[in-house]
Amino acid sequence: MSPRNVPGPTRPGSVEDFSINHLMNEPSIFDQAVRLHQAGDLATAESIYRSILTRHPNHADAFHLLGMLMHQRGQSMEGENLIRRAIAINPDQAIYHSNLGLIFSATARTDLAIAAHTRATQLDPNSAESWNNLAVSFCRADRIPEGIECFKRATLLRP
Repeated sequence: MSPRNVPGPTRPGSVEDFSINHLMNEPSIFDQAVRLHQAGDLATAESIYRSILTRHPNHADAFHLLGMLMHQRGQSMEGENLIRRAIAINPDQAIYHSNLGLIFSATARTDLAIAAHTRATQLDPNSAESWNNLAVSFCRADRIPEGIECFKRATLLRP
C-alpha cells in the first residue's frame, strides 16, 4: 500500500496521527500526551492516556496523569480511583501520593490528605513541594505547630 492510500489523521497531532506514526514508540506517545495535557488540550490527552492504558494496562504514569486530568475536569472521584490504580502498580512514587493528597484536600478530606502527603514525604524526603503540601494540610486541620514544622522543612529544601 502506498503512503497515499494510508488514511491520514483528521488533524495534525490528533489521536489518529499518533496511532499511525508512533504505534511502536509508546514513550513518544506518552510524552506527547503529557505535552498536550500541559498545554490544556485535555480531550486529546485523555484519549491518548486511555489508548495507552488499553494496550498497557499496567502503565502507572498514564493512570496517574489521567487521574490528575479527570480531577482538573471536576471529576475528582474518578481521578482518585485512577491515581489509586497507579499506586497499586507502583506504590513507591512520591508524586502519586502527593497528587492523591491534593485531590483529598480539594474534596475536603483533610485526614486522608495528611496521610497521603505524609507518605509522599516518607518516599521523597527532599521534596519541598511534598513538605509544603503536608504543611497546608496540617494547617487546614488546625494542627498549626505541625504545619509550621513542615513549612520550615520545605523552606530549608527550597529557600
